[in-house]
Amino acid sequence: MGRVIVDDCQNNIVYEFPCNRWFATDEDDGQISRDLLVGKGATTSAPGIPYRITVSTGDERNAGTDARVFIILHAGKESKEKNSGKIWLDGGSFERNKTDIFDIDVATLLSPLTKIEIGHDNKGVAAGWFVDRIIVLCYATGLEQVFLCNKWLATDQEDGLIQRTLFEQKAVRKQREKKMPWNIWIYTSDKKMAGTDANVYVCVYGEKGKSDEMLLENKTDNFEQGKVDYFKRNVIDIGKPYKIRVWHDKSGMFSGWHLDKVEMEEMLTKERYNYNCGRWLADDEDDHEVVRECPATGPNIDKPLPLVFYMVEIYTGSVKYAGTDANVFINIFGELGDTGQRWLHNPVSTNINKFEKGQKDVFKVEAVTLMGLKKIVIGHDAKNPGSGWFLDKVIVKQDGNSKYDTTFTCERWLDADEDDGQIVREITATGVQLLSTTTYNVYVKTGDESGAGTDANVHIKIFGSKNDTGELKLRTTENTSNKFERGRTDHFKLEASDIGKIKKIRIGHDDSKPFANWLLDEVRIDIPSRGEQYVFACHRWLGKDSEDNLSEIEIEPSFKEDREKRIPYEVTIWTTDKRGAGTDANVFLQLYGVDGKTEKTQLRNRSDNFERGQKDIFKIEALDVGQISKIRIGHDAKKLASGWHLNKVLIRRRPRAGTKKRRKKKGPTEQERRKEILAEVHDDSESDSSSSSTPRRRRSTSRKSRKPSLKKIEEEDVVDVYDGEETEDYWFFVDRWFDSSEDDKAIERELLPTDEQGKALHGLEAVEYTVKVYTGKTSGAGTDANVFINLYGEKHDSGERPLKDSADNMNKFETGKLDTFNLKAIDLGKLVKLKVRHDNKGIGAAWYLDKIEVVDNRRKKTYYFLCQKWLAVGKDDGQISRELIPVDKSVLEKSVGKKDGARQDVALEIKAAMTTYYTKVVTGTVSGAGTDANVYMVLYGDQDHTDKMFLKSSMTYKNKFESGHTDEFILEAVNIGKLLKIKIGHDNSGLLGAAWFLDKVIIDAPSLGCSWTFPCNKWLADNKDDCQLERELWPQELETVEYNPCVPYEIKTYTADERGAGTSANVYICLYGKEVITEEKPLCSKRDRDGKFKRGKMDLFTVEMEDVGDSIEKLRIWHDNEGMTAGWKLDKIEVRKLHDSNKLDAKFQRKPSVD
Repeated sequence: MGRVIVDDCQNNIVYEFPCNRWFATDEDDGQISRDLLVGKGATTSAPGIPYRITVSTGDERNAGTDARVFIILHAGKESKEKNSGKIWLDGGSFERNKTDIFDIDVATLLSPLTKIEIGHDNKGVAAGWFVDRIIVLCYATGLEQVFLCNKWLATDQEDGLIQRTLFEQKAVRKQREKKMPWNIWIYTSDKKMAGTDANVYVCVYGEKGKSDEMLLENKTDNFEQGKVDYFKRNVIDIGKPYKIRVWHDKSGMFSGWHLDKVEMEEMLTKERYNYNCGRWLADDEDDHEVVRECPATGPNIDKPLPLVFYMVEIYTGSVKYAGTDANVFINIFGELGDTGQRWLHNPVSTNINKFEKGQKDVFKVEAVTLMGLKKIVIGHDAKNPGSGWFLDKVIVKQDGNSKYDTTFTCERWLDADEDDGQIVREITATGVQLLSTTTYNVYVKTGDESGAGTDANVHIKIFGSKNDTGELKLRTTENTSNKFERGRTDHFKLEASDIGKIKKIRIGHDDSKPFANWLLDEVRIDIPSRGEQYVFACHRWLGKDSEDNLSEIEIEPSFKEDREKRIPYEVTIWTTDKRGAGTDANVFLQLYGVDGKTEKTQLRNRSDNFERGQKDIFKIEALDVGQISKIRIGHDAKKLASGWHLNKVLIRRRPRAGTKKRRKKKGPTEQERRKEILAEVHDDSESDSSSSSTPRRRRSTSRKSRKPSLKKIEEEDVVDVYDGEETEDYWFFVDRWFDSSEDDKAIERELLPTDEQGKALHGLEAVEYTVKVYTGKTSGAGTDANVFINLYGEKHDSGERPLKDSADNMNKFETGKLDTFNLKAIDLGKLVKLKVRHDNKGIGAAWYLDKIEVVDNRRKKTYYFLCQKWLAVGKDDGQISRELIPVDKSVLEKSVGKKDGARQDVALEIKAAMTTYYTKVVTGTVSGAGTDANVYMVLYGDQDHTDKMFLKSSMTYKNKFESGHTDEFILEAVNIGKLLKIKIGHDNSGLLGAAWFLDKVIIDAPSLGCSWTFPCNKWLADNKDDCQLERELWPQELETVEYNPCVPYEIKTYTADERGAGTSANVYICLYGKEVITEEKPLCSKRDRDGKFKRGKMDLFTVEMEDVGDSIEKLRIWHDNEGMTAGWKLDKIEVRKLHDSNKLDAKFQRKPSVD
């Protein structure tokens, strides 16, 4: 229908209502009723504020309806209420448990709605309808309102009503991004074969940003020769537009298209803009391109931006197999937006084959000027055999203006089987590439229902407060081989510019391949450099067969969790060019700085790294250690030919804020800069100096002479950052073997940093330490296991070192023997502790360690570390790892000749220096939840973290980590502080099954007065969930319990020297102070019960209990009457607290017994 004319004869007024729209279910938008407003002109746009109505039919028997459904929208108070009138929702299926979506236009802006009415005409065979809910989104205000119903609209159900009034559930109201309605007219030229059957897209750029890529489709046969096609689209606020990009996908038999022009009108402001084209979009016409950019013209634009040509020079590398036969594309980004994705099919250069090894290919890209160039995104489609490509660099030149010539250095593979597996790279114009992009770890979880997986091609677009990532294909996973399988979580590592805080994501698939329907459970995005993790709950099907037929959705974050921030480091490794220099072993790196250390990080990717004469580059994200003072690098000696000759290492990082050149003023945002440039262009159109190539200054040249106010200084301090191109470079020149059969047989080394000329950056030096290990004289004290030691000083630690070659004995660690080892490490300063452990291998792995002496040969100082405990799974507390603190030499001298050694003399002091973590590991109850693998844990405190501690001996079960069991362990550490997180994992070993379903971990530290719960509820398995064998867990805030810290008490019990005085029962104690009473505590665990409370014997216990103060008023001691000889005659008991001279000496003259 063209228009409606209403003649008011009485008042002699003629009203014209333009329409120019179809009333047909198979044309235009499929609507057969419309609201019309009084307007002018034949091409006046269709009126109406756009709304999206989402109707969910309930999951009840016979819930669907064949009737015709309508809705009425209401807004305003009763006295000034407005409504939309009856709007028929034609075209919906309204089937049971399905969702129908309708895009409608309403004459006036009604948002926010006060209520809605929903009903039907009660016609059809099955008119009764069970409505679940109605969701109404107003694009103009961004308000999404939910109206619950959950009732029948049927004459034979409930109250018999077929029309209901629904009110909003305000608690679930959401504020979406506002979008403005725009009218779009596409003019196809009136020349032979000008029309197209392809899918046409547009993207509009404005001062405030750009629109999404919008597909122009409806039910009409569009883009015919000489025709004008009308579309209405909702666009985010882009401000005043300055260009449009139009393109098509070359689909259909006749895809070539001659576009005359595009007109756009913002419906609310009535501002209209023209985009003249007059060109072919065809691969067999004109310049063979199917993409065109057109500058905006109109009353509000004084001078349109110019169209320019960019000469794109692509340099393929000279490494083996560097060339590609895949289809390559590029997107060039500048100060005024981007060119969009351009496929490089038509070279200007005369090479027979494009992108061959060592070759330069040149292409011409036409676009509205971008001004200064910032970055490019370049990649390929991985099609055709041999698609892997090594890109050396790209040079982009603006034709006729060398001012904007920019080089983008890559020197990396774009190959799913090389480097990091990426086939698309974002390359910035300046700075170190690996440090210029932000890593986004995207975890996509597929639901656990029949048919949940998909083989379709999945994509994601992440929207942030600064920008968006563009559409990214989820091609290569970090953890699985077959993506998007039922119940699996796939990990994708994406690199893009920092887009700020994440606002939403758009995720979907292309519906390709059979059974494309996909149940998406959730998406998690972890951004290490920002210390943020976002969770996007979805729990819905995506595909043509889904409840609303959507294959793509937008999701806002369900919640955000803060994580520790990590910074990127670029690590370059040069392997020496000599025979046998390469290695197939797993290489690791650990950084030490003035503010801490990183964990050991494996240097690996998909390439064959560390080959002879090769340079390998890695990006690692780890703790900010400040200025790097040393590194530890080595390998695990696994696989054949593991020996490695390392030439040198370069580590680059961004300086910390304030350590480099200060920016005097925070620079303009991208949007502000774009407005400034556009303003200059428009100003130049009215200025005589418009031909000048020098941009106009926006700051006074006398700024330097002005004295900044206090406020300005404070502002500068807040935004004080390093310059974007600067890096801190640390060189490590090595030129040595890492080989157990070469050089000094070391496979890991500590290295000190230098500058590029080899000049040392710090004054640290290597120190030789002599380590003397005394095995106890107890029967069976020796061990055949492999022993390791780590020395901790005030500055750093030595890293774990194997104690391999004893200077004293061929057979190490035998009963009563001394073994001496030499250990070289970067100066540790004063030693504060050491960690010693063994790997529990060998027939006689149990080991009773007496003590260790460490001699600092530089300072001529000896440190004494007392142990006198078993490192054995089946003895003592079952631990095979101990942290020891230094004690005074006099303590050892006093113990000479003592049967029990010196540990009892300093037991309380040692306990006070340690933090004991009582750890409960809860295995889940799902089928096959238990594991036979070796489980380990790392504790991370606010001061330091432990090394791996293997959980070898459970205090509760002989067979650990069985389904539904809670295994308890006692872990000790020195000076790591309150827990921030833990890492738990296993080695995937075991005959009966390594897969493990961990429910949670509970850790209680009495001396810190805190208990933490670390929920997991996930598999640690290489064939389930996300295929991870290791997890980082954070404490659940609501489950964290804080209480008064406990202190250690030394308790000595003296059993009487009489027949039958000893007991087999379990003994408990409770202390009473003036105001505090401790909880009841056992003196020892059932595991340590053997040999205690014997006739005539003194037993010493160290127990952590509440601090009762300086005075112990009384105590209560008792037993549980368990065992064959429960009766016990206690002679006396002594209790001692550190820094307290009080000692309670109580003699009991009778048996505390019930028999």
